Amino acid sequence: MKKIGLMLALVLIAVLAAVSVNAAVTGCVNAYQYTDNVTGAHNVSVGNVCINATSYDVDPTAAVNCAVLYNCVADAQSAIQYYRGYTGAGTTTCTATGQVATGTTVTYTGGRHILTTEYAVACSAVGYGATYDKTDFKYIVVDGMGTAGASVVEWIDLIVMLIVLGFIIGIFVKMAQLFK
Repeated sequence: MKKIGLMLALVLIAVLAAVSVNAAVTGCVNAYQYTDNVTGAHNVSVGNVCINATSYDVDPTAAVNCAVLYNCVADAQSAIQYYRGYTGAGTTTCTATGQVATGTTVTYTGGRHILTTEYAVACSAVGYGATYDKTDFKYIVVDGMGTAGASVVEWIDLIVMLIVLGFIIGIFVKMAQLFK
């Protein structure tokens, strides 16, 4: 009986020794590291941030992120904005891995589009490409003229259209007279 009791005691000691202490996160050291009550500081996972003791290895947010950048793609007319997290290396370096869309999109109108593919705070190269059609050309001219210039261009478009329409009607009238 003493042997069984001794064996049970040894088994209980072995089980207790094998059970590790559960670490509890105690808070953030900074936005890219958190601490626990057993081993100290830990880096967040790739693309994540540390917000507080309960949100310590999570996706970036508006409140806590490494960077907020637009994904500018050449020839596109809009760009989506993203929150970026950290690389997980214990540094302030940002990564595109796991970035989260902010819900904000910037759209360029009037024939303008993005000229350079890049991640940036703002798409820096926006304009008209090397090839453009009549509408693009009109927008290019209007951009340099302001609101009054835009009105003049619209009126010139209307006048040219009326002249062409009058010319076409005149041709039909002459053809009708020939076939009388």
